[in-house]
Amino acid sequence: MDISLQNIGKKFRKNWVLKDINLEIKKGSRTAVLGPNGSGKSTLLQIISSMTLPTEGKITHYRNGEKLEGDSVYKYISYAAPYLELLETLTLMESIDLHGKFKAWSGGLDTERIIDLLELNKQRNQQLTEFSSGMKQRLKLGLTLLSDVSLVLLDEPLTNLDEKGRLWYRDMIEEFGKEKTFVVCSNHQEEEYDFCEGMLSLQAI
Repeated sequence: MDISLQNIGKKFRKNWVLKDINLEIKKGSRTAVLGPNGSGKSTLLQIISSMTLPTEGKITHYRNGEKLEGDSVYKYISYAAPYLELLETLTLMESIDLHGKFKAWSGGLDTERIIDLLELNKQRNQQLTEFSSGMKQRLKLGLTLLSDVSLVLLDEPLTNLDEKGRLWYRDMIEEFGKEKTFVVCSNHQEEEYDFCEGMLSLQAI
């Protein structure tokens, strides 16, 4: 997927959180969006995903050279962020099965293999309400990285992960990130984005 952002701005009520953002995201590229809290990183990611519309400017998504309409972009995107909630009344297996109804899995993965990759075999039948914050984050990242999509959006992906989880994250990127386009938002935590070759720095307005 290729994405073009031209003079993007976003304001909430009278306050601008983004202004004059220009960015070209090319197929297969890996871009880090860096900035302090309040600089608009998460808002920019939501605009890229078509979850929210810019106040000004234009964003265009292309897949195989053809322009995508905004309401179809979600089919080709997976997104993990601390503020995106899981359905905590579901078990791990139910969560994976539900996600699979909306997104195909990379390489024809099935539920058993995904549980193995998440390293959560003991929790397969537990409701997510019983999961620690680190286990929930691992599940969010796993559902995102293992989906068969063109574009992966990650917002502060190492949130709540311990050292073992951080190593797991990098292994998953290397194994299942090939040929995918990445945009990673980070508060300058290099472990989250040091595999990216492009960078966009934001400052609070």
